[in-house]
Amino acid sequence: MKKVFLSSFILLLVLHISSCTSTPPSGYIGIDNTSFIDPAGREVLLHGVNVICKDPRRNYLEQVSQTELENLASYGFNVIRLGIIWSGIEPEPGLYDEKYLLQIDQLIDWATDAGLYVLLDMHQDLYGQKFSDGAPDWASMDQGLPHFSGAIWSDSYLISPAVQACFDNFWDNVLAPDDIGVQDHYVNMWQMLAERYKEDQGIIGFDLMNEPFMGSHAQQVMPLMIQAYAHQMMDMESAWREGSLEEEMQAMAAKWADEQGRLDILRTLEDPSVYAPVIESSGPLSQAFESDILNPFYQKLRNSIRDVNPNHILFLEHNYFANTGILSAIEVPIDENGNKDPLVAYAAHGYDLVTDTKEVGSPSSARIDFIFRKIKKKSDELNVPLFVGEWGAYGGDHPIYAETSAAVMKLFEEFGCSHTYWNYGGKDFAQKAYFPVLNRAYPVEIAGRLKNYEYNSTDNSFSVEWETTGKEQYDTKIFFPDQDSFDASKVELLPSGKFSFENTQDNKGVMVMIPPSKLAEIRKINYH
Repeated sequence: MKKVFLSSFILLLVLHISSCTSTPPSGYIGIDNTSFIDPAGREVLLHGVNVICKDPRRNYLEQVSQTELENLASYGFNVIRLGIIWSGIEPEPGLYDEKYLLQIDQLIDWATDAGLYVLLDMHQDLYGQKFSDGAPDWASMDQGLPHFSGAIWSDSYLISPAVQACFDNFWDNVLAPDDIGVQDHYVNMWQMLAERYKEDQGIIGFDLMNEPFMGSHAQQVMPLMIQAYAHQMMDMESAWREGSLEEEMQAMAAKWADEQGRLDILRTLEDPSVYAPVIESSGPLSQAFESDILNPFYQKLRNSIRDVNPNHILFLEHNYFANTGILSAIEVPIDENGNKDPLVAYAAHGYDLVTDTKEVGSPSSARIDFIFRKIKKKSDELNVPLFVGEWGAYGGDHPIYAETSAAVMKLFEEFGCSHTYWNYGGKDFAQKAYFPVLNRAYPVEIAGRLKNYEYNSTDNSFSVEWETTGKEQYDTKIFFPDQDSFDASKVELLPSGKFSFENTQDNKGVMVMIPPSKLAEIRKINYH
């Protein structure tokens, strides 16, 4: 494994010479309050995509080539959220598959060679490979209960006794076949990985569990939501008087179980004033799970990882239900002195309820705004960087996806947060309708503190504003897409000064570099 992270992008053609030629020091990506910071002290925005394979027939390894990773970097991405799978790592209790790990090593090396940071994501869907992907069979203790599928794949979280039992037994740390707790196996696996990669500066950190799920307590969620929906939509007094309430509630539950019926319900929930009480009805249940079970689990993982690795950021996800706008109750783990671990980020996911349905490209903009503002509120409470690890999931290639994704990116600009789009679509990724929104101008490394930025993918106009102290030593770097259309004469730097620019690999984009200011001031770039 390479131990030093290479340059942020592969830069080939120098068109102007920067007045700042010193090379930034090597080191790990760190954190300063709510910002990611590189070893040179610059604020870093992480802008990337998920890369993951869930197919056991391919040993859970994405068939992504070195060239594809280089292409991602040349399009301006600077991070991948790389999915790794428990059943691929530990196929038998306590036995780690070195062949699988070496292949992960290769992907990490390719990514860092290309100029991409790597976030290692321990991925699961429906708990394990018995039902989808994640835990090995030996760690999937379903107690012989049946498994059911619904109108969409994620319904199994709510209706499968087998999936729920597996999670219950995981949280209860039930003994695995080797008489070691199944959760302890998971913690030990993460410690092994933390030890393995502790000197790898291309890895920004560890996403400890994808979308943690509460188990059988989730059986209470739908009744709570249906009851809250009934209060919003029905004449409750009349239903009680006529004795039809239970019948009406059952009819609503049946309608939700049908995909078209669900879409009909969602159309009535576009108003946040209606949506909020429905989705928040299960808030206390969701928050109790995080407070009582998930937070102690994260603390346990943190302690184990920090025993061997003080260098990497821990990315903490909220629970599965918080993806839809329930305010999370996760907390930052503490060290042995009771202080908050300084290397922690909030790795939120945000999806509208139409995700994975045939209406995925037509979400409610009001619901999307509601969901992500709840996420931002939580990140502000935690006072840690916000990293949206998953959003999007636009299946197919409908033209509406460009508009939909642009609305989400506008929120990310407002929040100044980092993100990885779900999911890398393979070699035709650059042909997707939403790709021009992702292939965007943005401030990659800021010598100072970012105040705001905005990009319009329709006309490629861009602006960014940042504040300097006068003590910065290295260039601010801003990526612009499409080298062919880039016009240096349209770059307005305020206060006026020198800048340089270079093409990225294959001339797919341009990196503009602004030497550090010697003054404490507000700096701004306009491109129009």
